[in-house]
Amino acid sequence: MTNLQKKPFLVFLAGVHGVGKSTLCRTTFGLTGFHCVSASSIIKSRAGEVYSDKSVGAIDDNQRKLIEGVDSLRLQYARLVIDGHFALLNKERQVERIAAPVFRAIRPDLMILLYDDPSEIAMRLSHRDGRKWESELIEWMQNEERVHAELVAADLNVRLEAISFANASVEIDQLLQKIAPP
Repeated sequence: MTNLQKKPFLVFLAGVHGVGKSTLCRTTFGLTGFHCVSASSIIKSRAGEVYSDKSVGAIDDNQRKLIEGVDSLRLQYARLVIDGHFALLNKERQVERIAAPVFRAIRPDLMILLYDDPSEIAMRLSHRDGRKWESELIEWMQNEERVHAELVAADLNVRLEAISFANASVEIDQLLQKIAPP
């Protein structure tokens, strides 16, 4: 059975930068037949704004580009994971929530919010990006992601699972077996 012959299923995997979304895409989702793509790579491929300091200037324009990109990917892949965010840092370094209509347009079947200890995330980001991140900022961002994820899930009536990175591979594998069998 080809990927497009499988029942379509889209997972929106969210969490702050450095929480481990890409790692889970490579390990857990990739091994279960999902095609994983980051929201930022979709936006970049459509000439959107993505800065190396993890801030975003044109959030609304970027989200339009994301929706267009997801629509295109749905034509290519039945089982898809979009690695993204419920909230981002704007150019003023303030947390800005992504509007609920963006998620309505993406039409996720499942939303997963990945979280971890802010000091662990800060250490990962420091090693990966070579710049210091304050644990307090990460904690604030994680809280904003969680609060907004819950609001969006309720608005869309879509299942939301909050999963700790430490247990993520096992929990996600079990979850997918129940709700998105191969």
